[in-house]
Amino acid sequence: MTNDDAKQGTIATATVHYKLYPEANKNIFLGVVVVLVSVASPIPLLFSNGIIISAFAIPVLLAVAFISFQRLDWGFYLLVGSVLLFDQFGHKQNESFSFLTGGVQYFTNLRDIPYLPRLDFATFNGFELHFFFIVTIWFFVAIVAKRMALVPVPLWISAVLFFLWLLFSFFHGLLSGGAFLPALWELRALFYFCLMFFFVPQIIQTKQQVRALLWVCMLAVSIKTLQALVNFMRAGLTFGHYDFLTASQEDAVFIVSMLLLFSSMMMLNVKGTQRYALIALLTPLWIAFLAANRRAAYVSLVSSLVSSVFLVPKKIRLKVLSWGIGFTILILVYLAIFWNNESRLAIPAMQIKSILFQDDPSIAGYRNYSSNVYREAETYNLAYTIGQSPILGVGFGKPYSTPINLFLTFGLSKYVAHNSLLWLFMRTGLVGFALFLFFFNSFIHAASKTFTRISDPYSKAVCLTIILAIVNQIINTNVEMHFTLYRTMVFLGVLMGLQPALLDGKKGSNTDAEVDISMPKAHSIFS
Repeated sequence: MTNDDAKQGTIATATVHYKLYPEANKNIFLGVVVVLVSVASPIPLLFSNGIIISAFAIPVLLAVAFISFQRLDWGFYLLVGSVLLFDQFGHKQNESFSFLTGGVQYFTNLRDIPYLPRLDFATFNGFELHFFFIVTIWFFVAIVAKRMALVPVPLWISAVLFFLWLLFSFFHGLLSGGAFLPALWELRALFYFCLMFFFVPQIIQTKQQVRALLWVCMLAVSIKTLQALVNFMRAGLTFGHYDFLTASQEDAVFIVSMLLLFSSMMMLNVKGTQRYALIALLTPLWIAFLAANRRAAYVSLVSSLVSSVFLVPKKIRLKVLSWGIGFTILILVYLAIFWNNESRLAIPAMQIKSILFQDDPSIAGYRNYSSNVYREAETYNLAYTIGQSPILGVGFGKPYSTPINLFLTFGLSKYVAHNSLLWLFMRTGLVGFALFLFFFNSFIHAASKTFTRISDPYSKAVCLTIILAIVNQIINTNVEMHFTLYRTMVFLGVLMGLQPALLDGKKGSNTDAEVDISMPKAHSIFS
């Protein structure tokens, strides 16, 4: 790094372009790969009762390995894209609504995937295997480069304190009578979030990489949006007896995040192809938002947009307020027209009515009313359990008390709850919940300061989106099980891990190194 770079705070990173084969032997190498794929692909068929899809497992694994070795950041893009694209749970009322994305079973333990050979030891899922592979390559690159270049993680003290308390609550629950597997399932998503928060800064270090990663997110969410549109049309543009028409409930969080990215770019007048792509996707995104049919998404979207008013510069605030007033007037006119209407065009009005009058089944509707009653009973049970151990919490792996019997049962219904915030309080106690608030509030404060300091409009828009995405996630978490859902927690960890790459010093002047593997100047992760 030159003196000028040091003065400007610029870290020049080198794109990892090491060669797996000499140029002269390229054809031989490719020939060997073709032979290996041809020989290895039929092997899974021998152990999976002839399920054809299993033959694609080997080529897919080799393709992911080849891409990741060529460019580690590309391998990471594949990981994030897979998280957004593949469902943790298929559509509970109609499995065909999760066509393509549900059948992969990316988050199912490998031993339980029917199209793969039965391996009893494979108690890990596809995401964990994929992430372990990325980390292994990262270490390999560091060894070849003969130096470990760790990017400082912001707010590591508050993060480590929160994550260590989660581990304490895990063992506290086990030692006080909790079961290991339920405890593991409860903590798994939060553990993924922890990994992403610390690992993303080590991979995504330039603004070019941030931009590329967001392209991947936009592509994956676009596919999920198309999936929702197809489902909506198959259902006759009506919900019928279905609760939602996206492939999964988590898709609403990702759709709202893309809408927030678009609004951030509009507010900050960001130019470029991503803004134009989002403009082209705007109508499909809104239709998919309606198809998601999540009342929490309505509240989180409005709350996030209102929060943006307090973050944007003063010269932009008046413009944003004028947009907000105009949009509010349109909403009021729409509600006045469709308030007592039950046509397809009245779907948003019916959702808003069910939010405002959720205790009246004649207005909210039976489905929404029964959902509210169940959540209230669940919340009471959580509060009752908190009273049994308010300071340290009851720990993970133990069923919470049910003085009110719940009429809905599922695999972990005695362990997890829709109000994930209160559930976290119940599991970790006052100490753990205080550490959680300290960590997230500290991050929002630091990200807000970063937002005011950086000058690049695109980076400011991304930084604003990260802050608003936290608001979106927390509000949804208040009524949904997102602290125990893998996809949303990985996505949140990825977004929060992008903050160091947005600083003005990270210009990201990539230089290609074909033989040597160059990495940024080494730092301590705890500096």
